Amino acid sequence: MLRGNITTWMGRPDFPVLAHLHAPQGPVKGAVVLCPPLGREQVASYRTLRQLGDALARNGLLAVRFTWTGQSDSAPMDPSLNLLDNWRADLAAVVEQLRGAGVERVHLAGLRLGALLAAAQAAELDIASLLLWDAVPSGRHFLRYEQAMYASDGLSGDGSEDFHGLGYTLRKADGEELRALKLKGLTLPEVPTATIVRAGGASDPGAYPGNDGVWSSDEQIAMLETSSMTAAVPTRTVAAITSWYSSIAGEADQELHLEPRPVAEFHVPAPGQGRHAAMVRVRESVVELSTGLLGILTEPVDQEPDQSVLYVAASSEPLDGPSGLWAISAREVAALGGCGLRVDKHGTGELGGPLPTDPMPYMPAFVDDVATAARWLAAHTGTKPIGVGMCSSVYFEIVRPNGLLFSKVVGINLLAFDRNPADIPDEVAMATDPSHLDHTGEEGAAPGATRKQRLRAGLKTNMPQPLWRTLGRLGKAHAPDDFLREAALDTELVLAFSPEDFGALAAQRGEAAIAWARRTGAPFQAIVDPELDHALFGVRARRRSCQLIRDELLRSRRLRATLGS
Repeated sequence: MLRGNITTWMGRPDFPVLAHLHAPQGPVKGAVVLCPPLGREQVASYRTLRQLGDALARNGLLAVRFTWTGQSDSAPMDPSLNLLDNWRADLAAVVEQLRGAGVERVHLAGLRLGALLAAAQAAELDIASLLLWDAVPSGRHFLRYEQAMYASDGLSGDGSEDFHGLGYTLRKADGEELRALKLKGLTLPEVPTATIVRAGGASDPGAYPGNDGVWSSDEQIAMLETSSMTAAVPTRTVAAITSWYSSIAGEADQELHLEPRPVAEFHVPAPGQGRHAAMVRVRESVVELSTGLLGILTEPVDQEPDQSVLYVAASSEPLDGPSGLWAISAREVAALGGCGLRVDKHGTGELGGPLPTDPMPYMPAFVDDVATAARWLAAHTGTKPIGVGMCSSVYFEIVRPNGLLFSKVVGINLLAFDRNPADIPDEVAMATDPSHLDHTGEEGAAPGATRKQRLRAGLKTNMPQPLWRTLGRLGKAHAPDDFLREAALDTELVLAFSPEDFGALAAQRGEAAIAWARRTGAPFQAIVDPELDHALFGVRARRRSCQLIRDELLRSRRLRATLGS
């Protein structure tokens, strides 16, 4: 019998979804399948849905969280089906598997687009209840909103007719299909149905489906319309949802016989070949590292991997990285004959705690988590891995002593350059504070800066570089020059920056380290790439990041072959 939290593959054999189960102790009252939103909203709501799953399990219900095929850690979609048919098949297969495991009463709950998708399929699945949480009224409304958010971040498309949201891309035909889906007019089953709307929404309760009540919540914006690092769990709403299920779920009289599936195999496209690429079979395994870290290992099926890559997510993001980007890249690496491991750090993803917000992204304990993962992967493959990270996770791969564990680190948009992780929050605030920049973005005090800010900017600009480095070494200044020189002595560095992130580096006089590397031949490359955005949500940034990782993997392979010969 299942107990506790378990990560497993579920659904269709060749197109499985990755699911996280929250199982109560003993018999269950039923199962609640939580249908997630898409893209940035899926990342921002991750902690909330995990805590909701825990709360439901404490109240005798099995909670099942999953992501749709083609998204996050789930397998790619079945290319013979369109978008909505793939996602209908995902949900139907999960529900069928639960019934086969002894669950008689299956409840559906959906958030945002997940609510619309759950409502559209509810009548076909013989469910016990339906919860629609901040449901988007239609696919058209959702796509317009996502398009506006994409544009407001200053992101551009790729010149195709595809639809690009924050962290995902839909083919033109799939976008048109989704656009036609509407909540109004759907035939819903005659089961208890509750709807949660944003405070200040439509005043007419009849505008929303919900024969068991329409609730208003003022916590949605703090949960969804923010970064994952600052997203707050809507604790009152989670409590209300849990209470509602307790009132309708019945007795704990169902024995659960669900065998976890830690390994899945499926096909992924060979990288760099477009939509008509050859398909390569890969294996993904849910693994637990020695200190309780959760990971997913991606390997080729038909050969032993000759290289490995460790992916570490930034900030509070789960192990799939920026809206699933690390999963995409790991599968490309496996298709090229390598293997990739992506891991959750303690306090994030599936290892997140009960607090309503995520931990500070520069926890000193993360240094040990990354070291544990790097050693595990090295023992698994027999070679030092390549480290891949973005923003804060790059720091944990190169800060001493961790840099020595990697053959190379490919880092994107690094912002932190301090030996002591506890000092990093102040450093990042200073690096991104516009008060030390003039109106052109160059160094110098901005108009309206305080006297202290002008003095700090002047010292930073005019202080001799050796003294600036010394202050950094003593922990009295945030000096990238000293930190990056030290890191480059431990491992090869390939650091790529968006123009904005490179500006933050330059404002801290980090260009001196680049000049030192050029002068001495140190293994340190710094790349400024206009295709990149900081969060890696734009389609151009995502493709460029994957290409950079592939290029460095292949470059390392050629170097090893040359040395071996």
